[in-house]
Amino acid sequence: MPTSLVSVTIFVLLVLPGIALELLRQRSRPGRADSVFVETARVLLGGAAVTVGTLLPLGLIRTAAPAVMLNPRQLWIEPRYVADHLWLTLWSLVLFLLVSLTLAALCYALLPAPGLAGNVHMESAWVFTFNRLPQRLYDQQDASSPGFGIRTQLQVELTDGTAYLGVRDTYSADAALVDRELVLAPPLHVRRAEGPFEPLEPGWQRIIVPASQIRSIMVRFTRGAPSATASQLRGRRTTRFLAALVTDPQRLAVILGLEILIPLALGIFLRQL
Repeated sequence: MPTSLVSVTIFVLLVLPGIALELLRQRSRPGRADSVFVETARVLLGGAAVTVGTLLPLGLIRTAAPAVMLNPRQLWIEPRYVADHLWLTLWSLVLFLLVSLTLAALCYALLPAPGLAGNVHMESAWVFTFNRLPQRLYDQQDASSPGFGIRTQLQVELTDGTAYLGVRDTYSADAALVDRELVLAPPLHVRRAEGPFEPLEPGWQRIIVPASQIRSIMVRFTRGAPSATASQLRGRRTTRFLAALVTDPQRLAVILGLEILIPLALGIFLRQL
């Protein structure tokens, strides 16, 4: 096997656990602009620590059950080892990734940032209010009835005193706050200066409001036609389950134990055949 390919593979396997650990760590610390050197050093050091912790149980598996783990010495000196043992090599790489990523998540769950409870989301109040909060309210309600959804009604006050009332349709979340735009859908109402709200003339379908002109936004959630469909809301449950999983040390410890014990038992069984 070419030395360059082995080096690249080792580097990737070293970096991936560090990246996973750093991404998890950023969930529970305030956002700050670290230098590239600091971020890179944190990824490499975290990856190295997790890699060492991963190689220990994998070395135990290799010693007790060599049939289910590749031979690192032969991998390094024999050019055709990967071609001759392709499935064993792939299985060993997959097992390494599974154990290392689980170990990284376990380190995050056991060693949280001191003094910081909960998650820190690197996002604006728009994303939290228009996406996460409706999802939370949706989960707290009975979603069994057909057509169930959360409707987000907004009252947008502009800097010139004008106000618009409508249902939140969409908004630009990936742009800088001053460059964002908010789109309101019917039923639409407008208030000029200090007058009362009046419905817009029939035919108007959307109002696009630039964030630079917004003074304040009042938000009300009601049960009705969904601003995000029920299928879209349910589709996020997998993400929430994984987010809860990485903070549960007991489940992660059980998963890590199974990732080690199952290959070990399989290898011992094959050696006795």
